[in-house]
Amino acid sequence: MAATPTSAGITTAFNYSHTKRKERESFLSKKIQLSVRMAATSLEGLEESLEATSRGITPFERIGNNPECVARFAVDEYNKKEDKLVLEFKKVLNAKQQVVVVFVYCLTLEVFDREGQRMKVCEAEVWFKLPNCWELRDFKFVDDA
Repeated sequence: MAATPTSAGITTAFNYSHTKRKERESFLSKKIQLSVRMAATSLEGLEESLEATSRGITPFERIGNNPECVARFAVDEYNKKEDKLVLEFKKVLNAKQQVVVVFVYCLTLEVFDREGQRMKVCEAEVWFKLPNCWELRDFKFVDDA
């Protein structure tokens, strides 16, 4: 005859698995709370930096992004809109930023025009909104380098 579990044995197994599940949930909850606190601490530093600016256009300050990354994004987006690899990023000549609801980066770039086979100077305006949303707002040629 097969042994049948007693109700006490089932209750003990249920309590053990229920306790383990609760411990896991508690651990995950604490881990999530810690992650949220760490993110909040990072955002507090960012908010202090944002409050310190006067909402004017200021020299580019590195708060997670650097001018080269923003410039490469601008050139890549321009090439996507043109549907061909027309420009190749070379260097940032000038970089400024404006912080409002978004970061507004105003860049002067030197690029190589592959079609015309010459260097050109461009101005680009790139918007960045937390957590990770980039948008090329304006891209225009100033003159040949």
